[in-house]
Amino acid sequence: MVLIFTNSADFHTDAVITKISKTSKGDYFRLNTEFLHRDYDISVAPNKNYFSIKNIANGKFIDSSKISCAWWRRPEKLKILDDEIPQKLQKFLRDEFWLVLRSIINIINENCCKIITYHTHLNRAKDKAIQQLWAEKSGFKLPQQLITTNNDSFQKNFKNVKQIISKSIDSIESIRDNESKKDYVLYANVLSKELKSEIINHNVKINISYFQEKIDRKFELRVIAFGKYVFPFVIDENSYDVDWRRIDPDSIKFKLIKDRVIINMCKNYLKLASLNYGAFDLIIDNNNDVFFIECNPNGQFLFCDINEKTSLLSDFVNYLYE
Repeated sequence: MVLIFTNSADFHTDAVITKISKTSKGDYFRLNTEFLHRDYDISVAPNKNYFSIKNIANGKFIDSSKISCAWWRRPEKLKILDDEIPQKLQKFLRDEFWLVLRSIINIINENCCKIITYHTHLNRAKDKAIQQLWAEKSGFKLPQQLITTNNDSFQKNFKNVKQIISKSIDSIESIRDNESKKDYVLYANVLSKELKSEIINHNVKINISYFQEKIDRKFELRVIAFGKYVFPFVIDENSYDVDWRRIDPDSIKFKLIKDRVIINMCKNYLKLASLNYGAFDLIIDNNNDVFFIECNPNGQFLFCDINEKTSLLSDFVNYLYE
């Protein structure tokens, strides 16, 4: 049985479960973690390396002896209403339930089950600094880049670089403006010549920032890799400058290609990172060199093949039960 740690709004989980239901691969248990306090009965026996979970609504039951694979998809902390639990206890219970989830996934790991993706590896693999080390060892080329708060370091590294990108240190971040009740997503942006000059001349002080050389692309790739399965998709879209996430993914045509070199590099990367899954962002320049930008160890994949023209979704389901 596959245990899926997710949330009630995750459409990737919906699609995978629909595909599982159309096959005879096996059973699954969906754990919408934001409602652990409301919808599930949980018991963990630490001295026996055992746990059990029951879905109160439908009566479905799972215990640690039945699990062959766990998918750490997109679990969320508890969503608690004020009339459910007193407000002064809510933070405490969120933290306690999250620790129970950690215990459950650790028991699964101790039982030598396959995990996509083990949360301790996940946290390490999100670090963009170590990502670059793994990428270089895997054979990718790297753009010049620097995380800094120092204007002189910026000048030393980028004075002769024609175009520079600034981006968040996380894969994608947002800033909440409580006054306007809006979220502002921090996409990658190209620095203007004026801003670059202002930084070099110390007229603008850098806060903590991630800078990267802009690579002139022939095309960009989104590569979905899990186990032996690797799907390099060309992003067939030119109406963006440096960050295709600004565009509605459903409007982009993703074209699957076969490239043994890229496939092997992605497999090598997953091995170095101790990952079973990765969503890679790569750039192919005009010399056909393959530049690594980043790897999201729990990134989105469904929009690459929303109409199932490739075997991506079917192979992912196969991988869960292999």
